[in-house]
Amino acid sequence: MRIWLFKSMIRSYFVAIIAMMATLFVSFDLCISKATVPDQGVTWSFDNGTLTISGTGAMEDYYLKTAPWFSSESFAEGDIKSVVINDGITYIGRCAFMQLTGVESIKLPTSLQVIGENAFANCSSLKTVDFPSELTKISSGAFSDCTSLTELKLPDNIEIIEMCCFQGCTSLIQCEISKGISKIPSYAFETCKALTDITIPEGVTEIEPAAFAFCESLKRVTLPSTLETLGSRKSSYAYAGAFHGCKNLEAVNLPDRLKLIGESAFMGTNLKGKLSIPEGVETICYGAFTTLDPMEGIVLPESLTDIEDYFINSKTVVYCSNDPQVEYCKKMYYSYVDTRIPPTEENTGSDDPTKEDGSTEGNSTHEALAGETVSDKEKDQQEDSITDTDGKGQIEDNATETPEASDVANNTSVEQNVTDNDMLPENKASENASNGSSSESETKTSADPATIPQTTDVPTNAKKKLEKITGFSCLLNEDLTVDLKWKRSKTAGGYELMRSTKKNSGYKRLTVLKNPKSTSFTDRKAKSGKTYYYRIRAVDGDRTGAFSSIRSVKLPWLITPTFTLNKGRTATGGKCVELKLEKYQGTGLEVYVSLNGGSFRKLRLEDNRISKLGDRIKLSYSKKAQLYSFKLRTFKKVGKTTKKSNYSRMIKIRT
Repeated sequence: MRIWLFKSMIRSYFVAIIAMMATLFVSFDLCISKATVPDQGVTWSFDNGTLTISGTGAMEDYYLKTAPWFSSESFAEGDIKSVVINDGITYIGRCAFMQLTGVESIKLPTSLQVIGENAFANCSSLKTVDFPSELTKISSGAFSDCTSLTELKLPDNIEIIEMCCFQGCTSLIQCEISKGISKIPSYAFETCKALTDITIPEGVTEIEPAAFAFCESLKRVTLPSTLETLGSRKSSYAYAGAFHGCKNLEAVNLPDRLKLIGESAFMGTNLKGKLSIPEGVETICYGAFTTLDPMEGIVLPESLTDIEDYFINSKTVVYCSNDPQVEYCKKMYYSYVDTRIPPTEENTGSDDPTKEDGSTEGNSTHEALAGETVSDKEKDQQEDSITDTDGKGQIEDNATETPEASDVANNTSVEQNVTDNDMLPENKASENASNGSSSESETKTSADPATIPQTTDVPTNAKKKLEKITGFSCLLNEDLTVDLKWKRSKTAGGYELMRSTKKNSGYKRLTVLKNPKSTSFTDRKAKSGKTYYYRIRAVDGDRTGAFSSIRSVKLPWLITPTFTLNKGRTATGGKCVELKLEKYQGTGLEVYVSLNGGSFRKLRLEDNRISKLGDRIKLSYSKKAQLYSFKLRTFKKVGKTTKKSNYSRMIKIRT
């Protein structure tokens, strides 16, 4: 009896281990032809040049020329001139009609929801496509290299277009993009060489690298007011900027919400004139504006705090708005103008006062008092001080001019806590002033320092005006805290930070920092899933300065997960990739993998609950010498909706 119980326990324990292993080990061999969606009674037929697909549900996924019509003995693939997909089909399978070079037209059903990867790629004779209104997704490469396609009209129900979907459509002239999408992916319209005009619809917040690269005929681009990101920093999968190589593009509108202008964004374009970067842009990356010919100038906003090297041609003039920008231009030897310095007669482009013989006359910045000439030394003194027209004294430039001092200079009486005798020294000059006269010699000479008007107290309202805070920025951290940074103010006694969930109202005090040297603060009370707006101002006692520009940040529902990747072995000795979760939130997990730089695909996990998977997941593979790239995100249910984290950073591993 005891032996039987012992064997039964061992058997139960062994079954439990096998069940657990089934949840932890997932094969991601991408080279085996499998359908991602099961065939649900889809049939096909061919008659007089027309291939007809009928049935209900989803078509099967294929690899290059593995669909049955490619191997038919009754006709050759070149005999297929049109494709008709009847109502009832919801999904067109991967590579289903790829390289049917004789197809000139296709008819898509109203029931269609998704077009699979490379479904019509290299259909080089295809001229037009009528997309149904229920279509929601066009997968990567679906119509790539359809070199005869001339016109596209994507219905507004489409929410997703993936990378390379219309890449290489070299005859495409007109394109109307769906208003339902939020992102233009990488290579989406790359090398569409005939495209001359493109309008990105409102609602798009991101244009990825190389999205319109080498559209050589593109002349006009209209960007939406919702755009926040144009390209990216150095990309692992895109070699070109968003509009890289659009050599006929001469002008572009940059929207106010834009925050990042990515690497090589407008490299090789022909942008002209003087371009003003809108306030709010925080980052300009390497080569962003290295145009074919140098632009006349580029005006940098105060918000710009991150500039990468060689972002413009060396001969383009940079108009700077803060000290870091000036220092950067000095370091990079760019020609620059400090826009904060007010123009003078020497730099406003007025008539040059210099004669051919090198002498000057009439238009000098330094003007003699009462029309008299003065020495160079006296000119310098006049630059550093303000002299009374009555010769009663001088007010040093570094002493703030108060309303009372100004009134004295203009011989007007004011009420003060000091007497007139205290204001003016008892000497002959004061007597002459009281009589309304002064000698000519006294007018020409500087007053004795002892004659400077003295006051016992400086009123509060005479203090230097509090400066508006510059260089204000906010950055979302992976732990969902928000770092706020700004440039130190020389006039502030402290700083007041305000926060709201609405841009133009509802601001409440976040904190007051009493240290005038403070230049950063971390908001640890921001809640996930919300958008916050921040502003800051200088304070000093009961005085307050003007508010800075508003900065915003949108917090995802979950922190961005982090993970490590290593080679390992399964329990049976097979090779695997071991993925270990480091930091994460949520109850479920999605894992995405790319083979040799291709598009990412979501892996099917036996159980995607993190509580079942644990923090270590082993993914088996069978092919050797492959480069796999992984990224992941987590999710949890909030009410009736599923909230997802941002994608983790991508990690590569070579097997």
